[in-house]
Amino acid sequence: MKTIPSAPPAQTDDVTQILSIMRYVAILATKYPKTLSNKELARYAHVSEPAVSKLRDRLYSLCDDKWLGHRRRLILRLDNETAIQIFVGFLISGKLKKLLRTSYGRAVIGKWARDFYRKVGRQVPEFRKFFDEDDTFFVAEFLVSALAESLAEFELEKFFEASDKSGVQYAFVGLIYELWPRIGPSLRRCIRDELTVRRLLAIRDKGWFVLLRGIDNKLETVTKDLLLQLEDDDTRKTYLSVYRKTITFYLERIVFDYVTKPIKVAAESRKVRFEEDFIKLGHFWTPSGPSEKNFDESSSITHGGRERKALGTLGIEHASN
Repeated sequence: MKTIPSAPPAQTDDVTQILSIMRYVAILATKYPKTLSNKELARYAHVSEPAVSKLRDRLYSLCDDKWLGHRRRLILRLDNETAIQIFVGFLISGKLKKLLRTSYGRAVIGKWARDFYRKVGRQVPEFRKFFDEDDTFFVAEFLVSALAESLAEFELEKFFEASDKSGVQYAFVGLIYELWPRIGPSLRRCIRDELTVRRLLAIRDKGWFVLLRGIDNKLETVTKDLLLQLEDDDTRKTYLSVYRKTITFYLERIVFDYVTKPIKVAAESRKVRFEEDFIKLGHFWTPSGPSEKNFDESSSITHGGRERKALGTLGIEHASN
């Protein structure tokens, strides 16, 4: 178990508060979006109702005011400030992966993914033409799962022991330094079946066509000064075609080395089917949509309920209520 150099974040009160009521927050996260009374929470926690009442103020600070004021029932808030406090609390206690298995954890990731999708979609309209909200949710859950697995190796409670600001910076640098080489292996360990492989490769294909669209839109502008020095339109078109082919050739190599190959290695290590055709960019998705051959009724994971089968393969299956 790795120990991170000691240092707290800038504000520790909120996180310390959550650590002190972790067992109750975990129950509320698992039962989400079901609301609980103090009595019900005490029963699930196997404690007396007065024991829960003693921590009422701390619990109420994390819960939706609407339910508290109306019926005195508890349900965790989804706003970013509360969610970050809860995620950090579970992270520090080494139980982030447990949180990700809960309906609350998945709801927060879904909210963040939707917010990201809408924000990027407003800034880059092309993004919406290639990716949908399900894609961002899948990628977010996949990355957070890998991050949780990597961080499980560290004793993050030690992170809060120091008190000076310089210690915070030192600890974060130390954490990133130790964590960085573990992210790749953790991502590969999250690839556990063919559905996940296919979904990742479909997202790879979408990213590839976004790159091609960007090249087509910008290449002529970037090379404008050089092209103006050429004699005629035919020569300019020839040069532009050569530039495009050269750029796409090297990009294909990069995509294979840093995306396709790691997925292939992970799949083969798990005895998951990975055919040679899977290497081809555009095999699982093209701008006209996924082909029927590669996303038939038995293997499709691109939309609606069928996607849920793939999400369960990340090792963060939805906890039952």
